[in-house]
Amino acid sequence: MLRTIKIPFTVNNLNVKNSILVYEEDTPESAGPGKLTFSNFNMNVKNLNSAKAKGKPTRVDIKIDCSFMNLAPLSVNWNFDVADRRDIFTISGRTTNLPAQGINPFIRPYLHVTATGTIQEMLFNFKGNPKGLNGSFNLRHKDLKVAILDKNNREKKGFLTAVANLLVKSDSGKLPEDVTVEDVERDPTKSFFNLFWKGIEQGLKKTLIGINIDKAKKTVDHAKTKVENVKEDVKGMKQSVKEISQAAKKNTNEKDKEAEKQPKEEKEKKGFLKGVFKKKEKSGTE
Repeated sequence: MLRTIKIPFTVNNLNVKNSILVYEEDTPESAGPGKLTFSNFNMNVKNLNSAKAKGKPTRVDIKIDCSFMNLAPLSVNWNFDVADRRDIFTISGRTTNLPAQGINPFIRPYLHVTATGTIQEMLFNFKGNPKGLNGSFNLRHKDLKVAILDKNNREKKGFLTAVANLLVKSDSGKLPEDVTVEDVERDPTKSFFNLFWKGIEQGLKKTLIGINIDKAKKTVDHAKTKVENVKEDVKGMKQSVKEISQAAKKNTNEKDKEAEKQPKEEKEKKGFLKGVFKKKEKSGTE
């Protein structure tokens, strides 16, 4: 929009002071709108320009200091070059000592999860363009617990919540690992702010539930696989027992038949011999 200004245009310093910014958005995927509040909002913009003044710098630097969700300080650094038609930007920021409950109004409708504990430090560093953004996200936390909810955000999924909390460390320690925010696509019908918060959303998701719930699901799937394998083994054992039982029964029947047949043959044999001996006795007498 700045490039569309036809004349050389520069504002050396633009200051916005003691303002409030409220961002609220509802999506088909969310259970109600997510709401973010930035109070005591102070912004300084340096070198706001139209990139039409020859030989003059065209980079715009923006610094923001505010209160996030009326609970914790947030500082943001944002810059872009008006002359760069690729519209590449970088945005980074930091907030400290944020009660985890403070982000529930946003994460509950979008991620179907609530959190308790303290976010000691949240850091983000993104780079992007009009198509999307990538970057890193870091959350240092203490006494963190998550509750995974159903799609209506009413009932807690007890089993997944329990498994997720077993897998996540309640205290992240001094240097938690960054999570990678990647392939965040911009909705061309929505603002830059929407893209930026989609990056924050992915970072929160990967930190609070993404990594852990994936582990939880893998654990559950692994357990299910084991149960299925045991069921198959039991089924196979039952089949084997059945086959062995049938074979044993068949073998017993054959033996019984053989046993029945043998006395009959012996009886016939004895009868035959008896007849022969009788003949011999009769011949000797005569």
